[in-house]
Amino acid sequence: MSGYLDFKLSIAYKVIKLWEVDPRPIFELESPGLLPFVPFMAGNPESLVLKSCEKIAKCSEALAGMETKRELLAILSGLAGKVIKDEVLRGHLISEIRVMGENFILDYFREEGIAIGKVQGWEEGRQEGLLEGARQEARLAVLRVVRRRFGELPPELSERLEVFKDLQRLESLLDEAMVCPSLEAFLALL
Repeated sequence: MSGYLDFKLSIAYKVIKLWEVDPRPIFELESPGLLPFVPFMAGNPESLVLKSCEKIAKCSEALAGMETKRELLAILSGLAGKVIKDEVLRGHLISEIRVMGENFILDYFREEGIAIGKVQGWEEGRQEGLLEGARQEARLAVLRVVRRRFGELPPELSERLEVFKDLQRLESLLDEAMVCPSLEAFLALL
């Protein structure tokens, strides 16, 4: 790429394959910010989720307040669902989030499931509520990653994500948010 003064800029980056990364250095960090990604790393996903959950919960309030911990656990729960099919373990993780107090994501799941359940029957309502909750969790994860990588978010980004109803598409956008070279490149995907 040539610049105004005829200088050239070359950018190189290394692709990180999480499944090849040793999670121990992440567990040794004081900050819990990367812990939701640990289940994708080398090792047993179930034990990595439990250890990540424990580390987030025990993190000092100075590093992460209660709201941040709840958000990290909600993101961990959503991402863990990609590698862990054990519903009991996922239920345990959601219980941990509930124990920590209010969580607007879980509250939203519950309200939507109950509201839809009154009309269609409990099981259908619960499933629809869980699906909408997973969508919302994926949207929030995308926003969090984009904010972390590129700084302040354009106001329309949240609205643009709301139109996506396909959970796989939202998860694909989350993957893209992690590797996109710029905010403009990410917005072009929408």
